[in-house]
Amino acid sequence: MGKSFRFSLEAAETLGLNNAILLDFLKSFNLPSIEIKEILKEITFWDENEILEHLIELDALGMISVDFNKKKGLFREKKEQINH
Repeated sequence: MGKSFRFSLEAAETLGLNNAILLDFLKSFNLPSIEIKEILKEITFWDENEILEHLIELDALGMISVDFNKKKGLFREKKEQINH
């Protein structure tokens, strides 16, 4: 059996299942930022467009901040709005 992903039920109810999975995945790294290419290596069940779509949604919801202008595409988590 491969990797497993955890997420908050409250986050899934509020953000949607896919966004909750991605948000928890990002938090699991305990880093201030991560490159999109690193996300692609780990989450193989979504293609790049799907990951970008979820990152944009999380950014719009104020959960993270995404910098698409930089070549590396980094995120920085904003103040946590949903408790785990």
